[in-house]
Amino acid sequence: MKCKSVILTFAVIIGVTLLIISSTNAAPAKVWTLKLSIEVSDTAPLCVHGFKPWAQEVEKATSGRVKVVIYPGGTLCKVGEMLDAIGTGIADLGFAWPGLHEGVAPLSMAGTLPMMFEKAETGSKAIWDTYEKIPAVQAEYKGYKLVSLWTTDAYFFMTTKKPIRTMEDFRGMKIRGANALAIDFMKRVGAAPAMLRMPDVYMALDKGTLDGTTAIGEAILGYRFYEVIKYYMKPGLLPTSHFLIMNLNVWNSMPPDVQSQIMSVSGGVLSAKIGRNVFDAATQEFPQRISREGAKYEIINLSPEEVERWRKTAAEPIQQDWVKGLEKKGLPAQQVLDEFKKNVAKYGR
Repeated sequence: MKCKSVILTFAVIIGVTLLIISSTNAAPAKVWTLKLSIEVSDTAPLCVHGFKPWAQEVEKATSGRVKVVIYPGGTLCKVGEMLDAIGTGIADLGFAWPGLHEGVAPLSMAGTLPMMFEKAETGSKAIWDTYEKIPAVQAEYKGYKLVSLWTTDAYFFMTTKKPIRTMEDFRGMKIRGANALAIDFMKRVGAAPAMLRMPDVYMALDKGTLDGTTAIGEAILGYRFYEVIKYYMKPGLLPTSHFLIMNLNVWNSMPPDVQSQIMSVSGGVLSAKIGRNVFDAATQEFPQRISREGAKYEIINLSPEEVERWRKTAAEPIQQDWVKGLEKKGLPAQQVLDEFKKNVAKYGR
């Protein structure tokens, strides 16, 4: 018996030793280093208060297994090339907006319709909830992994020399718009719209080839528009929606636990944070910030009666045409619009 006990003890010791050796020699957990391409500079609010904190949160949530490296200022690819760059693996992640790509995610442009909401946090929560509720919106991102979807706050009009106090003041002015819906809006109120990439707008304003642009606090600070802009017309009228997408093959290469960890700090969580901490915060901050920079400016608040004129003349007809145009293509635009409006009301217009 004593011999058997010794043999058994010896076997246990060998087994434990082998387990320790096996554990010591096990391959380290795989680490994914993801390239995130963004158009804005690394000092812009969207990067400083949006993407940089998110990258840190992803690394923390995944215990270091996923690291996000940010390529700012379009150094990896231009925003207009984002979909192809992510699809081919030039970038693993990137953000863009539906209005930049004709026919891409048209239902997601509910978050871009004019005069629906003012605060970005409201629009961001509303568009994410709409995405989660309606399969047709989810289908718009087939071929990519949608990491998050948010809106800006409503862009207001900014001009270099002539203030806009009424719709009549707007007529004939050359104003930059961010997307087709913004261009349509400006045509309906008599402006001469132009579509330029945001990095090209400062020079056009400075040279006088543009009289003004649509923008929000984040862009005013990020692109230093306050150096060439004098008049800021409020309230904001024209928001836009953004999406953050990932290469689907990269996403599928990750185990479910890592995917779940990434999404724990993405999706609706990131949507609300970017709306609140980036866009709403920057628009609230920009008057004080540009005052400290020595900028001379005037903020013009339209009267409620004037705002209603803009709503009846442009915003409501655009919403109706948007629904009609997409319904003709077999897309449930009315359902999406109704759901989005319901969500906006839920979070407070």
